[in-house]
Amino acid sequence: MEKKIFIGIDFSKKTFDVSVIHRSNPGNVPHRQFENTSEGCSALLRWMKDLGAGVGQEWLFCGEHTGLYSMLLSAFLVKRGLFLWLENPLQIKLCTGIKRDKSDKLDSRDIALYALRYHDRAKCYQLPQAALKSLGLLLSFRERLVRNKRTLLVSSGEIRTVLHRDSTARYIYEQSMRDVERINKEIKDIERKMLALIHSDECLRENYTLICSMKGIALINTVMLLVSTQNFTGFSTSRQFCCYAGLAPFGS
Repeated sequence: MEKKIFIGIDFSKKTFDVSVIHRSNPGNVPHRQFENTSEGCSALLRWMKDLGAGVGQEWLFCGEHTGLYSMLLSAFLVKRGLFLWLENPLQIKLCTGIKRDKSDKLDSRDIALYALRYHDRAKCYQLPQAALKSLGLLLSFRERLVRNKRTLLVSSGEIRTVLHRDSTARYIYEQSMRDVERINKEIKDIERKMLALIHSDECLRENYTLICSMKGIALINTVMLLVSTQNFTGFSTSRQFCCYAGLAPFGS
């Protein structure tokens, strides 16, 4: 069924803003803010019905792919068979141009306008498989541990260098090194869990083996590729992937 109602969603940690545009009356843009909770998701659908926005098959929800903040509503909409388009935030920003004012309300309106103008490009969002979702969470956790480790190494190393004879400085350095050792063990444990998840899924295992066969690419880079491309299902062509990755296809 042809899409007639375009719903722009601007996600944030605690709330999401929604603006609605009808193809026949783009000048009228109702707006409302909802809690980013299960109750807020249900309230969104009730509000849509109160607006008299037709049937769900005529709706096109569009939002930025913001990871954790967009996860709850995305799952809610997809499980109810509604069309959700999660677009790259940079793509929306480039198409909406320079803006003098910025707010969550205006951002949701701009996303709705983007969906109206480029609805022919819309791609229905599919929930990631369980193994990919877990890989993404583990990858984020590992990145946080690596940042913490780096902070401990740099700060304690500087203190030791400047105050090398100070007993308190020596204590801080030794405690920091114990924490670094613990973090290293946790990082190794995370990497083992990543490998176990990959080998539990035939498609992930096959692509993992292919990627790692290239010289210089190991576990973490491979997991980043698998997660960011949804196991290479998020792109229709190799050119699209190269543009996303900041690469230029040979001969282009």
